[in-house]
Amino acid sequence: MKDTPAWDVFLRTVEAGARAMGHPLTVTQTAQFVRHGQELWAWNSAVNLTAVSRPDVLAERQFLDVIPLAGMLPQRWRILDVGSGGGFPGVPLKVLRPDLKVCLIDGVRKKTTFLKHLVRALGLNGILVRQGRAEALVGGREEAWREWDGVVAKAVGKPEQVVPWCGPLVKTGGWLVLMGAGDETRGDEQAAKAGFEVTRHPYRLPVSGKERCLVVYQKGRW
Repeated sequence: MKDTPAWDVFLRTVEAGARAMGHPLTVTQTAQFVRHGQELWAWNSAVNLTAVSRPDVLAERQFLDVIPLAGMLPQRWRILDVGSGGGFPGVPLKVLRPDLKVCLIDGVRKKTTFLKHLVRALGLNGILVRQGRAEALVGGREEAWREWDGVVAKAVGKPEQVVPWCGPLVKTGGWLVLMGAGDETRGDEQAAKAGFEVTRHPYRLPVSGKERCLVVYQKGRW
């Protein structure tokens, strides 16, 4: 499967796109991205992991889209990826930033089964998979689940929903990062009331030119 023309296009897209974004990939990172994409495709009909139907589009929307986030996060942070689904953004983030400790959480058992398989297939260390919902972790018994340096979410809900769910999981000084278009501001007022400072970091995808944005809610130290 790896040698089919579609996956050759995927490989060229991630290699050229990463270079254009100022973050060229190593041979190992490229191979891990390709393997991730292939595993996603193989499981998709049974688990419904993505609606994207072309490997080159998948390469940009799900893999290259993680590069700006990887460039922003401080060293050795503990990151919770909420609603990870097919492993985005947490798995590419771990590939790009091996120093991070990453936990993938999803409420659907079939998806966490896939994620556990994917982590093994890619040979990743320092990455965990758990089944559950973010809001259920708040006030949980295990201290390790309570506060994270960073919580990241992509396409898991509207900001006004995600901020109350995930904000309590962020430690003081940490970040809640929402990946999207960045033009949705309905979560900003709630975030401010909860002691978060909001900043937006726009960027553009290298193939389609699509405008994207990382919305960062930093929990205040007061």
